[in-house]
Amino acid sequence: MNDKNIPQWIRLKIGHPTLAKLVKLFNHADELGIHLSFKNGYPTIKDYELPDTHPVFWLQYIDDDSSVLECPPLFDFKIIHKNPDFLAEQERILNEYNFMLQAKKDKEYQDRLNSERTDAYFSEESVELMELERLKNKYERS
Repeated sequence: MNDKNIPQWIRLKIGHPTLAKLVKLFNHADELGIHLSFKNGYPTIKDYELPDTHPVFWLQYIDDDSSVLECPPLFDFKIIHKNPDFLAEQERILNEYNFMLQAKKDKEYQDRLNSERTDAYFSEESVELMELERLKNKYERS
């Protein structure tokens, strides 16, 4: 901690040339209808002219499939996206799994419910048998 209260970071002023260039770059991307995102180290591109159902594009270097983390990229790069057929198959598998899981939960619930009903039936029956036994003993004594 510094005693002189010197800030660690300094914000660029509005007239700074680097800030002006960056704003120009962002405005140009907006004019082109694309959005660049660098979340979690995976640079992605969203093209607003494509339908919302279209997968997002990813930037990778050609040589080693690593993510492009520099702008502009230092080496030759490629733009990739997930195969819609692969995504559809993954969704089908997930839906089948969820259906199977729900069916298993429903069966377990029904089994538990039936077990509770059976237990209740047998406990009622045993109470009735005990009452019959009591009455039988009572009349046999008399």
